[in-house]
Amino acid sequence: MFVNYLNLYNEPFQAIKEGRKTIEMRLLDKEKNYISLGELIEFTNKETGEKLLCFVDSVVYYDSFEQLYKHYNKISLGYKEDEVADPKDMELYYPKERQQGHMVIAIKIRLLTQKDHLYRRYQVAKIFENDIKLAIFDLDGTLIDSTSLWADIDTLFFTKRGMEVPPTYGKEIAHVGLLGAAKLTKEKYVPNENIEDIIQEWNDAALEAYKKHISLKENALGLLEKLHDDGVIIALATANSEELYLPCLMRLDIHKYFSLVMDVNSCKEGKDSPEIYDKISQRFGLSRNQVVVFEDMITAEKTAYEAGYYVIGVNDKSSVTHPEENQKYCHAFIENFYDVIAGTIDKIRG
Repeated sequence: MFVNYLNLYNEPFQAIKEGRKTIEMRLLDKEKNYISLGELIEFTNKETGEKLLCFVDSVVYYDSFEQLYKHYNKISLGYKEDEVADPKDMELYYPKERQQGHMVIAIKIRLLTQKDHLYRRYQVAKIFENDIKLAIFDLDGTLIDSTSLWADIDTLFFTKRGMEVPPTYGKEIAHVGLLGAAKLTKEKYVPNENIEDIIQEWNDAALEAYKKHISLKENALGLLEKLHDDGVIIALATANSEELYLPCLMRLDIHKYFSLVMDVNSCKEGKDSPEIYDKISQRFGLSRNQVVVFEDMITAEKTAYEAGYYVIGVNDKSSVTHPEENQKYCHAFIENFYDVIAGTIDKIRG
């Protein structure tokens, strides 16, 4: 994956960001300006530091900016409707004497966004350019398709008691483990019930699914194999209980990939604290900037991100309701584990 790094003033940068400017013009007077079809360009706003990633759709050579301007409409060159397109404007960037004897290039660019697989691959590749030694995976909603099951169990639990599921309930219990969730549920919603009975009711409802039915996310096995082959240590950090996740890991035959499995029930804090990630990292003598964390829940993503871990967010259809919010706390945000497999293969050159 070859990336060209170019700086832009704010006005042309905003024109690309808004989708108006699709032609980047450069004087061909330096080797770095030999940009090719299929490469990427990372533009940096010289005033704000903001970055945009673009794909190079084509590169056309001209003898001068005067000739180039004849072949494109002014909007694609970054002008507004009420502005006059004049090739002399390029003298602001390249004085006339500097243009003498040099060709110019029109680079047709396509702005990439989070929706583009290539953009997600780039995000992942940037992470793995660092000294990543350990990958910590969440289980439910990240590696396996199980979050909808828990939503159904919550509905069944409250319906049985003549109640509706509280609107914030999912977020309240998402990161605290089964024991923590049972304590919270008792304290806030069913004060007359026994914590052990609540946990047993949940486990009875879930056990059959974990033992027999819940499946891996698409390409999850391929990613575990790839990371293992690359020598990356793999660990599991889950808010689930051992009696549920162990049978599931064994049935799916992925237990062999994990050098360590830890649940928040063995920690003082849930995933609103980096404790579980720190405990796992410390077990292998690694610092936070050597570790990438895979999570689907925004609370856990935010915790790991703010603690200094690299974070790859997984867009789970049941647990992620506002992806744009999750993305704020992720160095990469993926739709499918193929994004990560491809990204770990890519090497950033530029």
